[in-house]
Amino acid sequence: MVNLDSEKYRQIFWEDAQNQFDILKVQIPLFEEDPGNAKSTESIYRAFHSFKGMAALMKYDEIFSLARDAADAMNLLRKSLEEGGEPGTAIVRANRRLGLSPGEEGRDGVSIFVEYLRKSLAELEKLVAKNCR
Repeated sequence: MVNLDSEKYRQIFWEDAQNQFDILKVQIPLFEEDPGNAKSTESIYRAFHSFKGMAALMKYDEIFSLARDAADAMNLLRKSLEEGGEPGTAIVRANRRLGLSPGEEGRDGVSIFVEYLRKSLAELEKLVAKNCR
């Protein structure tokens, strides 16, 4: 027997997830163009933070862990920008926190971090589909 309340909350989670995906799909390319853009940094942080909170309530542990890591990294960047820090330095610190190598294959820290954000988004989409459909 299906619990109607859990189905109702799963649908709410699904709908909110779609809104957060839309935000991430717009803001990640803007962040890539300008890593010092405080609005994009804040928007990406808020989207991942929303996933973290929603997943905790629904007990979606995989989504929670992924969103927590991304939100924590974005929060590090956000705070650095608020304090007048240089985006590149903050991204290097975020990459280290995530266990990403900032100079692999001759790529810069921004491209490595953006790739991490894109992979996180893709993985979230898979996990949300798996848990909600």
